[in-house]
Amino acid sequence: MENSDSINDTFYENTIPIELEKTLRSLGILPIFRGYQYILDAELMIIEDSNRIFILANEVYPSVAARYFTTASRVERAIRHAIEISWSWCGEGSLKKQYAHDLFIPTNKQFLDFLHQRILESIQSNTVISSDCLT
Repeated sequence: MENSDSINDTFYENTIPIELEKTLRSLGILPIFRGYQYILDAELMIIEDSNRIFILANEVYPSVAARYFTTASRVERAIRHAIEISWSWCGEGSLKKQYAHDLFIPTNKQFLDFLHQRILESIQSNTVISSDCLT
């Protein structure tokens, strides 16, 4: 019989990637973009250890790059490109609404931090994330 810690671990292992995918899709970042999978992997690393948000270039990008046999700079660029596409494609959709106070596209760090906070809030409140851009 499993103990409660392993049940909780299994719940989060299954729930967090699903919530991440829902969130990315709601922001207009689709699996057709190379940055989609890189964002998923980077965000899972940040969820494991929130201090990784401060060492993206030194730890997160190289780790994701090694997994996909590419370079850290290509990972960084693909993530930035996905954010740029989301910003322009959604128009008045979710990402621009979240950054309404800002005229500039969020940096990778700002976006990954925003995503981290949104996922944690969603998991804690068990809310369903709407698909603003896809309706």
